[in-house]
Amino acid sequence: NEELRRRLREIAAEKEELIGRLTAAGREKEKLIDEMASSNAQLAAENELIAQQYETLRAEKEVVAGENENLTRDVSQLKGRLAQSMTNNENLREDKENADREKEGVCQPAFVH
Repeated sequence: NEELRRRLREIAAEKEELIGRLTAAGREKEKLIDEMASSNAQLAAENELIAQQYETLRAEKEVVAGENENLTRDVSQLKGRLAQSMTNNENLREDKENADREKEGVCQPAFVH
């Protein structure tokens, strides 16, 4: 009978120890759940910020693409104007050379044999 009482006290002590360990484990579990919830909230906020930054960059990319199209068109027009100016300059140079030759021909006395 005494042996049974001693064994019951051991079992009761083991039970109390297990209850204490389970309680501590439960508190640790709750702490981890709170940390995960906080971490998830922080990640959600970061994801929202990233999404906003993505949308901003996408809009800026569209603006830059439009500006690039405008610049490409402007460069093409400038190239055309440059080609026309070069042609005009060449024509003027030839006209000047022709005028100079005509002027030299008129101003010089005719060569007589």
